This record gives sequence, structure tokens and C-alpha cells, in this order.
Amino acid sequence: GPQALQRGSGLDAAALAALRPHLVNLRAGKFSSEGEMTSTPEEVDAIFEQHLPRWMAQHGDAPARIVFFAHGGLVSESSGLQIAQRHVGWWLANGVYPIYFLWETGFFETIAQLLGRATGGARGLTDFSDFLIETAARALQGPRIWGGMKWSAERASDAPSPGGPIGGAYYVAQQLKKFCDRHGNRVELHAAGHSAGSIFHAYFLPAAQQLGAPAFRTLHLLAPAIRVDTFKTQLLPRLKKGLVGRTTVYTMLRDFELRDNCAALYRKSLLYLIHFALEDRRKTPILGLEESLRGDADLRGFFGLDTVQPGANEVIWSQSPSDTGRSASRATSHGDFDDDAPTMNSIVRRVLDKADADAIQEFPARARAARGWDEEVDWPQGFAPAGAGPARWSWPWTPPWAASPPAGPVPPYVPPEAPPPASPYVPSQGATQAPAPAPQPGTMATGRRTALCIGVDDYPNPQHRLSGCVNDAQTWARALQQLGFETRLLVNGQATRDGIDAALRALVGGSRAGDVIVVQYAGHGTHVADLDGDETDGRDEALCPVDFASGALFIDDDIAKVFAALPEGVNLTVFMDCCHSGTNTRFAVGLEPGALAPPPGAQARYVPASPELDAAHAEYRRQNQMLSRAVRAGGTGGEEAMRHVKFSACLDSEVALESGGNGEFTRRAARVLARGIQGLSNEAFLQAVLTEFGSNAQQRPMLDCASASRSAPLLLPLAGGQRTDQAAASGAAAAQPSADARDAALLHAVQVLAESVQLLARR
Repeated sequence: GPQALQRGSGLDAAALAALRPHLVNLRAGKFSSEGEMTSTPEEVDAIFEQHLPRWMAQHGDAPARIVFFAHGGLVSESSGLQIAQRHVGWWLANGVYPIYFLWETGFFETIAQLLGRATGGARGLTDFSDFLIETAARALQGPRIWGGMKWSAERASDAPSPGGPIGGAYYVAQQLKKFCDRHGNRVELHAAGHSAGSIFHAYFLPAAQQLGAPAFRTLHLLAPAIRVDTFKTQLLPRLKKGLVGRTTVYTMLRDFELRDNCAALYRKSLLYLIHFALEDRRKTPILGLEESLRGDADLRGFFGLDTVQPGANEVIWSQSPSDTGRSASRATSHGDFDDDAPTMNSIVRRVLDKADADAIQEFPARARAARGWDEEVDWPQGFAPAGAGPARWSWPWTPPWAASPPAGPVPPYVPPEAPPPASPYVPSQGATQAPAPAPQPGTMATGRRTALCIGVDDYPNPQHRLSGCVNDAQTWARALQQLGFETRLLVNGQATRDGIDAALRALVGGSRAGDVIVVQYAGHGTHVADLDGDETDGRDEALCPVDFASGALFIDDDIAKVFAALPEGVNLTVFMDCCHSGTNTRFAVGLEPGALAPPPGAQARYVPASPELDAAHAEYRRQNQMLSRAVRAGGTGGEEAMRHVKFSACLDSEVALESGGNGEFTRRAARVLARGIQGLSNEAFLQAVLTEFGSNAQQRPMLDCASASRSAPLLLPLAGGQRTDQAAASGAAAAQPSADARDAALLHAVQVLAESVQLLARR
């Protein structure tokens, strides 16, 4: 209806229907069943069995030229639809049939928030501040966010595997092969990818070749964000062997890259942000950067950069001297290329093999501002900020979760009516503890499988009470029992601070090499004053036991102290369904607390910080001196020092929601577990849960662990009982500080400096 149109692209039903024969919508690599434009295998079948043959029949014996276009990975669904709507008619007018991949990644708004947090929303930044932003972006999980986007690009071309869905682009490649077999030499294939669309095509084109599709005539990469090493591994050898007849890169000269900006905060192009901050290592060569192209001998040779006359493969530098012809590009911003008339006209001339003087249907030029980062968020219903319009938001705007939470008196603690448990590690009344069923084949090697599931609804203060956390604990207990775990529940009045502490110590301390243990928590989260000075933002993340209002909070320091006692060779996995839970089992990255108004029918699992709660927390710690001497496992080493795996319901900056009797995270995670975990890695589990949330997610679960653990099997014993930390993996490497270690050592000082500058600016 009208409301849906307001939230999305603004295209009416007729426009969407006209686009459907040209669109394939993907989410996390699989066909998308949510949003404005859904896609199914049957609709892809219709493209190749009905729409394309009908179009060919209208063009007689002319070559059937098909172009596959992949937009940038940070484009929202609505913007992707608008791009396609602007392009499709123009392609058709030039006698080319376009097929557009709308590959939703769900990571754009996180990148925009990342920059906002790295700068505090400050304007008038200097070049030196770019270095601070880059360093802060690395600390604020930038590489993980960008890595998730790349993961979506790769998964789209996944071949079918036992228990795993087929990638949407792979399915397209299968149907393309059948279509080409039916229509012989009449078919010409072409591809174009903007920004991270180059990463998408680095997997789609080889998949099509492997299935037996004809070679592509042309490939056009616009401001390609693909890593040079990925290009050289995934594409370059195949290009040299005939995967594509002619490859053209369109990108800006270095001076224009340096004068571009991201979100009006970072004073260089997106490619430089990727180069310096979003890849795993600082200064990773990116194909679209002039210095990367000229600095690699293989690329210079392939693209003819060492010769006067261009060959089959070449680079078109923007801005070009001319705005017409096969070698024209006038884009001056990273986001401009797919809307720059000279660039698009150049591409169609190469697809049609037209000379500069030959007539074509010109791309419709228009005066416009560059499409900004602020335009790329499709806000879920109920979450669009006031004044931002139904589908757009603009800088400067402070997200609700970055605002200071309201302060208010916290009532004195009233003990719950439920009696304390006889032992904190005994199942609560009504919990099932039947003998665990046999685990799925291939999911259990040696050792015990034990889980502790914690849920708190009945907080004494009525304004804090929840309704889905005990259900969550029971849901997790049932799901884990099906995977062979012995599960124990700790709920409501049992889940005091002391009860949680004792249960965690019993679980961790009683484990041994080869065991797989799980901790799950559903309840409130909060932030309180950091009393020992180990947090750069002066706040500790905290879980809220049933007696938290007395100051009996379970802070991130406490969790780290318990987990420091984890025996070698034990696989510990944690599932946190509470607000701001992103990194609450290790040193966090200094994010501000927030309070986001939940949509109708949902409730946030967050207790706003207040002076009264801070005072109660300080007094509780003063009376319990041993707690003040908690030593955090891993120090400032960050995620690489982690010896456990943690899945969070949301990012540090977000709130976790519950509705319909369960947490939104738990409901979706349980669906994934119910399908079985055989062959599922930790990273794959996260992506499956993200897929369950869909493109308009109100919260984004995350995985927090050492990089080596991301590809490790979910909930299985560690291989050989080996240590999971990186130092044990290589003693020699540990003795020699790596570049990443040096970056980590520098990070703390840079963060403190950046925060100090922001505080001074506010004063």
C-alpha cells in the first residue's frame, strides 16, 4: 500500500512489475523473501524461459546481448531499485537485455554509524583526523562489517551442498547455461560491477564458466573495491585464459580519490577507507586505487599501463579529457560512476562494439548531487528518525541509541518472592533434564556437552519486568538438548548475581579438554560507571541479575575473570540476548550507551543508566573488595586474545528486542539450530541468523571471537584439544610483534586522543 511505498524506493506497482523480468534480489547470497522486490527460483526461470525469449523474438536475428549488472555492496534495496529503474529502459533502448543483481547485505547503515561514532559527528575535520577515523574504524569492527559484505558477495555463487541452500547467483548461472545451450551462438554475455560489485562478479563469472556458459565478451569494473590479491587469485588467471574477451576498469585518478569523502566525515573516497581501515590489514591494495594499479607489475602488464597504445584490457581514468566516446568517464565521486553519463555511454559502446562516432541511445544526463551515504538506509517501520522522511535520514542527526539515556531514581531493591535455589547449578522447577538424546551424526567427538541457560523476567521493579527471557532460556535448553547437550536452567529468582557467578564458575571450572560448554543469557543489559579505569569511555557493560538494582551487577570484568579460568582444549560458546551485548565478554571498544524506542509490540532489554544505579554499583563493589580486583582475560588484546566464541543479539550500539513471548534473536537462532548444525561454522551460523532477520532488521546479531574461530565448526570439540588463542598457535610469531599487534598497541592511545579532542570540542 502507500505506506510500503513511502518506506521504500517510491516506485509504484507498475514500475516494480516492469522491472521484475530484469531483477534478481538476494539477501546474504540467497534469494530474498523480504522487502519490496522478492525473488524466487521460479521467477529466475521465467526470465530465461519467457521474458528473454520473448525479447529475442522482437529483435529478429540480432545478437542477444545480455548484461549482468551488480551494484555496490553498500547500496540499500530501495537505492538498488532506483538504479535499476534508471538503467533498464536505457539498456533496452540500446538493444541490450539487462539483468540486475540486487544483493542486499544489510551492512550499509552499520558503516555509516561506524563513521559517525569514529568522529563523534564532528565537522570541519582535518587530514590528521582521517588517520584517527581509520584507526577508530578498525577498532569499531570495521573489517568485520566489510568482511560480512564480502561474505555475502561470495555466498551468492555457492554451488549446492548437502544441507546448504544454493547461492542465488549460482542458480542464475545454471539457468543461463541452459538458455545458452538452447540459443547457440546468438547469445553474447557481458558484465558490469560497481564498487563491491566487482567482488560479486569475481565469483559469479567463474561459476558461470565452470557450469559451461560461454565466455563473456566484456567485463566493466567501476571504481572496483576488490582487493588486488583477490582479483589476481580469483579472476586474473581466468581472464588470461579467456573468461572475458575485454576487461575495462573505470576509476578516479588519485587526486580525485583524495578529494572525495564518505558521509561528509571521512575526507577521502570509500576506496581509501577500505584501503586503510576496512580490510584486515592496513594499506591493503585495492584494485580501484591508482597507486595499487600502477604499483603492481602484473596489473600494469594486463591493463597495458606500461604501453602507449591500449590493448584489449585497459583502465579509463576519470576525469577523462573528453566526455564522449569509448574512453570517457567524468565521475568525481566513488558513488557517481553508475550514474555518470560519459561512463555509462562508454560501457554501452564497448558492449555494442561501437566506435566513438557511431550513434547510440545516450544515457540520460542529469544534474544531481552525488548519492550520499545518508541516503542508503532503508529504515524498518517504526524506526525512521523524526524529520528524516519515511525512508531517508540525513546528517547531522544523532541516532536515538547515541543519545544520553534518561536518568531517574532507581527504587530500592525488593527481594523476589521466589525462594533461592538449593544449588545454583540445579535445574529450576519445571525444567526438563531427561537423558540427552544422541547427537547428530558427526557432531560429537569426545568430552561432555553441557549448557547453562539463564533467563530473567521477574525483576522486582515493574518497569523492568520482561516477558520472554525465561521462554528464551527454555527454548535454548530444548534446542541444545536436541544437539546432545545436558542443559541446566537458572531463571528468575534463582538468577541472582551470586547464583549466576557460582553457576558459571561450576560450568567453566568443571570442564576439561574435549568438552563443549555453552552459556546462554536472556535478560536486561545496561552500562554503569567504570570503577577501575580500564574502559576508554568510562562505562562497563553489565548483565542485570534479578537483584541488580542493589548494585549486584555482573559486569564485563566479572565475566572475563570467570572465563580466564577456562581449561585448555574446551570449546566455550556464549549466546547473549540482551541490549548492547556486542562485546560484553571482553574489552569493549568504548561505545556510548543508548536507548532506542522499540517499535509497537516490542520491548527493549535495556535498563537506562542512572546516577542512582552507578552509586549502588560502587557501594556494592566497595563492600565486596574481591570483586574490585577482577583481572580481565586477554588485556587489551581485543578479539584475537579471546578463548571463547560469543554470539550477541545485537551490536554494542543497539538494543535487543523481544516480542510475542521470545527475544527476536533467540527466535531466529532457534530456527537455524532446528535445521541441524552439521557442517555449520560459527561464521555460517551468524550469517544464517542474519538471513532470518531479513533486510530491514531492527537489530543485527554479531559474532565476537578470534579470527581463527570464525571458520571453526559450531558447537564441536576443538580440533585435537588445542588452544584457541593465537599465541599458542605460533610461539615464534608471538615472540615477534606483528603489524596487527603494533596497531593494537597504538589503538588505545589513538582512541584516548580522539575522545579527548571530541570532549574539548564539545566544551
